[in-house]
Amino acid sequence: MRKRSARKKENAPTEADFSGLGRRKLRYWCFRFQTEVEGGAVAEGAPAGLRSMIEAKPGFEGWRRFAKTWDLASGPEIVIVVRTSSVWQEWSETLNRVALQLPVAPETPGRPSGSYGRQSNV
Repeated sequence: MRKRSARKKENAPTEADFSGLGRRKLRYWCFRFQTEVEGGAVAEGAPAGLRSMIEAKPGFEGWRRFAKTWDLASGPEIVIVVRTSSVWQEWSETLNRVALQLPVAPETPGRPSGSYGRQSNV
């Protein structure tokens, strides 16, 4: 007589199970996992198996290092890539490149610089 297992083994989620999330949503969950590891709110509602799947990828350096030394590449496969700069440095460089610098009015002699064009009643 053959013994049957009391439970069916559930298949571990595969990368294909997460392919519909897109890079933006995947990065959102990575930031939530990072927040949890750093003592913040628990990443409730994350797709089952996503965290362990990312942690098993080559190049994973820990959640504290996400967006600093590693990130997720966009494409059909979920791939960890090494960053050459942090997302914050990248954002600052992007702002400096595309944001318009606001013009500064030249300082008028005899008028305090903080007057903003108002006249004093003194």
